[in-house]
Amino acid sequence: MQIPNFQSYFRNTGARNKFILSPSWFPFQRQILSEVYGDFKDRDAFVIYLYLCKHFDYTSKKTNRCIDTIHKDLKYNLPTAHRPKYSRKVQNALAWLEREGFIKRVSGKQQWFRSTILVAPDYHHVQQKYYSCHELNFDFEELKAHNKGYIMVPKTVLTEKMLADTTLAKRQWTITKLKTLLLLYAYCWLEFYGGIDPRIVQIDQQGKVDLNPGFCYALKGSTVVITRTVISLIKDGLFIPVRCWFEEGIYTGDVGTYQPNPNAKVVEQIVLRPTHLILHQVETDVMKSKKGYMEI
Repeated sequence: MQIPNFQSYFRNTGARNKFILSPSWFPFQRQILSEVYGDFKDRDAFVIYLYLCKHFDYTSKKTNRCIDTIHKDLKYNLPTAHRPKYSRKVQNALAWLEREGFIKRVSGKQQWFRSTILVAPDYHHVQQKYYSCHELNFDFEELKAHNKGYIMVPKTVLTEKMLADTTLAKRQWTITKLKTLLLLYAYCWLEFYGGIDPRIVQIDQQGKVDLNPGFCYALKGSTVVITRTVISLIKDGLFIPVRCWFEEGIYTGDVGTYQPNPNAKVVEQIVLRPTHLILHQVETDVMKSKKGYMEI
C-alpha cells in the first residue's frame, strides 16, 4: 500500500528539529499485544489502563491519578445532580481492570482512589479467562526474571487528547490504532536499525509500505487494515520515513551524515523512525560511536 504524497512525509537529508526527545518513559507490558491475549472489555478500559500506566510512580508504587483527575484529563462527563458522583464508564472500567488483575486499589473506600499497576495477568485463550500474577512485583527486574517483556513508551507520545472520551478521539484513536502505535515501539531499536526494524515495516523509495504478517497477526487485524493504520500514524506526524546507512545489517547513521567507504558493504534503506524518542536511548555510547549520526 502506498503512502499518499510520500515526499511530503519523507525525511530529507539535512532537515532538523523534527524529533522530540522525551526524558521520561513508561513500560507497557508486551504480552497484552498478542494474538492469543484477551481483548479489553471496551475502549474505556483500555485507555484508562494506558493512562494509569503512564502516570505510575515507581517510587511510591502508586498511580498518581484519582478518579476526579481521570474524569478531567480524559474528558468524561460527570453525572448530573441526583445521580452517581462518577461516570459509569469510569467506574466500570476501573472495576473490570481490578477484577481481572491489571490494577489493584491501594486506598481505602473512604479515601481518594489510588491504585497500583500489577504484572499483567496471564490469559488462557481456550478458557477465555485471565489468571492473576499477583505474586509477582511490578518492577523491571522481576519482569525480566519471569520473561515478562515490556515496551518502552516515551511519555510525550501519549497525550490525554488521544485517550479522551470525545467523539473526535474515539473516531481517530481506536483501540487498534493505539495498539499499533505501542507495538511499533516494541520494534524500535535505535542502535541496530535507527528506528523501527525494517523487517517489520518495509518502505521502498516510492513510499510503498509492506508489513510483516506477524505484526498484523499480533494486532488481530488484516494486513490492509493495519497498513492503513501505520500510514495514518505517519500522516499524524508520529513516525517519519528516514534514509539510513547500514553496514553488515547494522545502522551506522542517517544518509548525509558521513561518507561511506566505497569498499564497504553499505546499503541505503528507508527506516520508519518515531518522532518521539527516549532521550537516554539516543545518547548511549553505542549511538555516539556510530560513523554517522541521527539528524534529530
